[in-house]
Amino acid sequence: MWAVRRRSASYGDITTPTHSADRARLEEAKEELFGIIKSPDMDRVPVVVVANKQDMPGALSTAEVADGLGLREVRDRKWYVQGACAVNGDGVFESMHEMARLVKEVYKS
Repeated sequence: MWAVRRRSASYGDITTPTHSADRARLEEAKEELFGIIKSPDMDRVPVVVVANKQDMPGALSTAEVADGLGLREVRDRKWYVQGACAVNGDGVFESMHEMARLVKEVYKS
């Protein structure tokens, strides 16, 4: 399942949990994500993609998720892709830490 959590600019982030083994829905997730980041109230808001289910056979790497979501085309904001496995907690803390770091960095400037 792909999901995008949109928070208002006052919260300062867009967090996108993704199912790394669901290649078929990657384009749908890309369209949804770009629809959100093109919104005027999301200007400069950083994006953190949590590439979940890294433990599953055939899971996309973080680089493949970034490419599939078109993140390398995004030049107007900071973004980060974190591999994760929610079942055992791998990468979950790291994604939240990176989100906090990016928000601080963006709003310092």
